[in-house]
Amino acid sequence: MTTSSHATTADEVKAAVVHDLDGQSRICSLHDLLKLLGQPLTDSEVDEVLGSLSDHYTQQTGWKGLPEKAGGPETAYYTPLAAIFNAITKEAVRKVNKRAPESPIIPSTWLDCHSSAPKSNVEGASKIRPDLLSAILNPGDNVEDLVASFKVREASPSVKAVAATGSVQELHDTEDDEENDNTDDSDKPNPKRQKTEGGEAEEVQEDPLQTDAQNGSDAQAAPQPQAQPTESQAPPKPIASWLRTLLVAEVKPNRNDDWDSVIQLSTYLRQILREQHDRRFVFGIVIFHRSLSLWYCDRSGLLGADQTVDIDKDPKTFVRIMASFATMNPERLGFDPAMKMLVPNRPPTYSYRLPFHELPKHRHSLRWEIVIEGEFYHTVEPLSVARSEIMCGRATLVWRAFRLSDYTNEPNTEDLKLYIIKQSWRPNVGGATELELYSRLGDFGGRRKDPVCHGEDVEGSNTQKDFRRGIHTEPAKDIVGKGSKGGAQQRTLSEPRDEHNLVHNTFSAKNPPKIAQEFMERVQCRLVIPVNGTAIKMFTSLKELVKVLLDAVKDYEWAYYQKGICHRDISIGNIVMEILEREGSLIDFDHAKDLGPNYKPKRVSSLRKELHDHLVEFRKICPQSVSDNLALLLLHLTRSKKTGRSNASTAKTRLDHYLESAGASPNRPLKISDMLPGLEDDPVLPPSFSERTAIHAVATGTVAFMSHKLLRDDDETHSAIHDMESLFWVVVFLCLTREGPGGKRRPEPKDDVKGDELYEASLRRYYLFEAPKEEIRKIKCIMFSLTIRETTPPVLENDIFPWFHPFFKPLHGLLAEWWAILCSGFDEEGNILCRHYPVAAFRDAVDKTLEELKKLDKPDDFALIQQRTQMARVKSAAIQLTRSVLPHHTGRQGAKRKVDTVEGATTPPKVHSDLPLSLDPSPMGKVHKGANLHLQARRKGE
Repeated sequence: MTTSSHATTADEVKAAVVHDLDGQSRICSLHDLLKLLGQPLTDSEVDEVLGSLSDHYTQQTGWKGLPEKAGGPETAYYTPLAAIFNAITKEAVRKVNKRAPESPIIPSTWLDCHSSAPKSNVEGASKIRPDLLSAILNPGDNVEDLVASFKVREASPSVKAVAATGSVQELHDTEDDEENDNTDDSDKPNPKRQKTEGGEAEEVQEDPLQTDAQNGSDAQAAPQPQAQPTESQAPPKPIASWLRTLLVAEVKPNRNDDWDSVIQLSTYLRQILREQHDRRFVFGIVIFHRSLSLWYCDRSGLLGADQTVDIDKDPKTFVRIMASFATMNPERLGFDPAMKMLVPNRPPTYSYRLPFHELPKHRHSLRWEIVIEGEFYHTVEPLSVARSEIMCGRATLVWRAFRLSDYTNEPNTEDLKLYIIKQSWRPNVGGATELELYSRLGDFGGRRKDPVCHGEDVEGSNTQKDFRRGIHTEPAKDIVGKGSKGGAQQRTLSEPRDEHNLVHNTFSAKNPPKIAQEFMERVQCRLVIPVNGTAIKMFTSLKELVKVLLDAVKDYEWAYYQKGICHRDISIGNIVMEILEREGSLIDFDHAKDLGPNYKPKRVSSLRKELHDHLVEFRKICPQSVSDNLALLLLHLTRSKKTGRSNASTAKTRLDHYLESAGASPNRPLKISDMLPGLEDDPVLPPSFSERTAIHAVATGTVAFMSHKLLRDDDETHSAIHDMESLFWVVVFLCLTREGPGGKRRPEPKDDVKGDELYEASLRRYYLFEAPKEEIRKIKCIMFSLTIRETTPPVLENDIFPWFHPFFKPLHGLLAEWWAILCSGFDEEGNILCRHYPVAAFRDAVDKTLEELKKLDKPDDFALIQQRTQMARVKSAAIQLTRSVLPHHTGRQGAKRKVDTVEGATTPPKVHSDLPLSLDPSPMGKVHKGANLHLQARRKGE
């Protein structure tokens, strides 16, 4: 885990939220949005609640305590609004508890937190301060203590920090999903290194897929069981935190800055999603003087009501909204019923039922019990959680975990198998899912020992059908608030300057808003990948690094040529190596495009009948200089894109280009393997993706590693050569940013001195990988152009290699050969086989390099021992935690719990392990008519 000290302005933070939601914000009728809240109170109960609030509301005065005129100081609203919200909450909870005493209400209270930020489980996070916050209460919590927790550090209301919730790790520690920094996809990227207006450093960044003992990070430190407080010890005072936040409210005294207010609210919603990994969606409100605007956000973006509610003229709707927030089922508030938190010496418990003092203080220390396909998994450590904050996108989370059914209380648990769990919100727009692609890939041609990848699309998690309940929405291009019933004269939300966009006006006239995109329906997907991997950067020797690259190339070759699957997102996070056996794997096919389950590869020789006449014509102009298979392959690869017909003359021209550039004059018929070493003489034909549309219909990948051709945003069809270019940049990145085995990063330069090794390396790191997309595109295009035209000295040898860390010098030859393959493939007059079979050429080059390194390279045994020791420590701590939360005598019985379903929720609700048994519809509570093994054991202990 590393800390970024680079500061970002408040406007950049806001721009991060705007960018996340740009084109993915919608509106619906207020009536429809209220459906998402359900109806925990009947109409008569709403009337009764309103009638009991005479101290706060009368028909003559409206809501008491609020300023009569708009435009006054914002601070005048906080105290009366909190009092009103809490009065409604108290009466609503009383009504529901009277009618249904066992209702699964989450106790909460509204707090004024405008002057002091809630606690964060992300070290160094921005001190953002919502005006009002609904905080989860523990039994016995003193509300006065919670209020006092916001008065520790006073600040002027005008100095209100803005959310720094898009911060992710520096690119030298980027992760493997599409929300990576600079990810060019319909899923939005995260801005980097943000801060508050005061200039304080932000966000402790994580190092994904890493057990990096060298860094001395406590991010990977496994939790140790802690003793519970004794009766003589007073429980800690409650503290308001983002991890315990149900809802947030933004307050404005007038309607002059409507849209800024929505953006501000969105920064708070983003922070909730960031820290609550078990939160699937979240609600929020904006109070404009005496009107309420209702908002909702899931991973399909932002949704708002097309009307505001005049709280004086339509008090019943106002009361219904606030009462619903106070009494809704946890699942309707967005909590994931398949996730329970693990803390020492307590049964797996929903996070909102745990006392705050028992919660881990850092999000890297959070451990979960997750139900996948009816199986229970306990996480060992988080591998990637920086994307949890994504408001519109995949929001990928990755953990290392073990299956509870494999667990035993026997002392020897060394053989307990570890998996990677990947959770994401995939677009539900047709096409193969990542799980289906893994099923087709199988064992990667015999390369994977355990090819079975399990997983599921979580039932009831469709953002449109289940969360938004199928309501009709429209792009947020103009909000015309007509007022809710009884409030016909209320003011409307302001109309944005651009009619095509509502919330997505950026905060600079230089950045006009984009036209709203089509709504992206998403489904929560969980995969269990049978790889206990660590990042490629954790190699312990050059030989190991090259071997992992070879494994990744072979995985890609199998997927592309044998299964018709193009990966489309080769990055430093998508190549992992198994921690113990050190074998490489290519993972994360969630951006892949494929040719369907019926794809069957064909060999070149299968073209003989189809191209017989063209072969005869080719022989007339090029007698016996090439083999039949090479002639057939050239005829096939030079087919006209318009007609699909082969042309002997065109094929002959491409052959001549190769012979001229290679200086070849064969004394025997030229074979395919002569023209491209590493390729057999009757290879599989390359798949054609020119007519296949990917899920997003745009070029995808991590911008830092994307092919220069795809960065140009033209009509280039993503194919193998683009992914091989990405692999090339991955290795260049490692050579510029690491100082040897074990993943240790090179230090930053102390001074900007031209010619200094660290300074020059940092410049190249920036312009090749960290700069804005257009700058990266320009520099990479120039490099290819100069090499292909050969008008200058070698680009790599003169401008890149000298600034690699000296440890990587033996890789110069490999990278130079890869570069030559790419340049020839992209050159219209280059080797056409390099264009269509770059993978074979890359593999051949890696094979040769590996043979050379076997003579020279020795592993760093210390780094290897460190990694394995760290993994054993983390695994052991996770097992200790599981033993502390599961009764010893249950053994495997405690792991075999059946998931049951309950009607009336978005997904099978598995709620409160610490509620009365009759209220516990969780997997462990509903089996055997509510006989909860954990609760039984706990009660026996009591």
